[in-house]
Amino acid sequence: MSTARSRPDEPLTNRLWHPAPAARRWWGRILDALFVLVVTGVAGAVGGALRGARSMGDGALVAVPASGYFAAVLCLGALYGCGASPGQALAGTITLRPSGRSVGFWRGIGRYLAIGFLPLTIIAVLWNAVLRLTTPGSGGGSGAPRLGVYRRR
Repeated sequence: MSTARSRPDEPLTNRLWHPAPAARRWWGRILDALFVLVVTGVAGAVGGALRGARSMGDGALVAVPASGYFAAVLCLGALYGCGASPGQALAGTITLRPSGRSVGFWRGIGRYLAIGFLPLTIIAVLWNAVLRLTTPGSGGGSGAPRLGVYRRR
């Protein structure tokens, strides 16, 4: 069944899906983000436990949560493209093309990967700035940290 009107005089109430309010759409996105954070947190805890048990090296603290993050983003993207992501299902919304069909597997994965890279890019830039500002000798000069807390006299 198409979401478009079959006749111009057909009322909008006869459609299967109606445009969702902005609040429902945002709650769906927020719930998806929380789901990704929970999966990443669990993967981080597993990485920490593996590192604590000495079964993996220090790389586990980064590799395991990063792989959990990307696995969650890919799974949510696939669900988004083929139907509804968990956040959309809980919010009672669905994303459809104007023809009434689902967005598609590859487009859903592509969208979630693009959205998933943005926070990682911001975190990497901020982390690099903090390290460069607080690490002694990272910017040349006297070797003293370039960031300090001072008070007025």
